[in-house]
Amino acid sequence: MRPILLYCLLTLSVSTYGQSPKWQLTFQLQPEITFHKDSYPWWKENLNKSTFNMGVASTAQYNISHCFFVNAGMGFISRTLETANF
Repeated sequence: MRPILLYCLLTLSVSTYGQSPKWQLTFQLQPEITFHKDSYPWWKENLNKSTFNMGVASTAQYNISHCFFVNAGMGFISRTLETANF
């Protein structure tokens, strides 16, 4: 059940838009899977692990004309790696 829920979250990008003729604001939730090793010493066998992370992003767009615009934004994803290192 958990992999099905995870795949559904990864294929879905949630966006909300607040729009006017000159300005557009966007807020996004960004799910992510990070693949990594469980340990990094060369003498120990390494297993592959994955962790689920969630990020947020926000952008603002100013429409100069019908064909030109300026877009700027900021995003943050906190990645957690469950690994061991000596």
